[in-house]
Amino acid sequence: MTSTATRVAIVGAGAIARACAALLARAGHAVALWSPSGTGTRDLQDAPKAAAAWPTARAAMLAYGGVVEGTAVVAVLDQVADIASADVVIVALPAPAYASVLPRIAPYLRSTQMVFVSGALSLAPLWLAELAAAQGQRPLMSASGTTVATGRTRDGGVVIMTIRTRLGVAALPVSATAQAIARLSLLFGDRFDAAANVLAVTLT
Repeated sequence: MTSTATRVAIVGAGAIARACAALLARAGHAVALWSPSGTGTRDLQDAPKAAAAWPTARAAMLAYGGVVEGTAVVAVLDQVADIASADVVIVALPAPAYASVLPRIAPYLRSTQMVFVSGALSLAPLWLAELAAAQGQRPLMSASGTTVATGRTRDGGVVIMTIRTRLGVAALPVSATAQAIARLSLLFGDRFDAAANVLAVTLT
């Protein structure tokens, strides 16, 4: 892990979550996956070394192919509470999972974190911000209307189909959008543009 690496916890273990994990690990960040069902990471084989910055979690190998190819060591989180130690939390879930999963993660979000809802649908970012506020926490909430990458799950990893060159992002509050874009750019590179607000993002 480099000195500029960020601890990123990804909520989800499907194709989009795995694609994000691969890109982040490729960039040198310390990535962890949490599967809400507990089954989404079972196909990932144990890694021969510990996952950087997540020493108590199971280290797993994530193989990725498609537009970029390689393998990465990622952490597999057993407990949702483990996301509290992340610098950034990425929500990479299908819309039907929001109702059951967002209330589960909200108690472990922290004001010091940034939360990025990747491919936000409905007003999930606003709801998640309200759930966190009810716990006395106000993380920097950000969202994009689409995902950084597209992919499909394969046994032991993911095939990354595309990596988007530009996508719009908005934050809550809107005045923090530039801050959110700066942090996201450190993770994924320069590919983010400011959107008018979270409503505009979710309507794209």
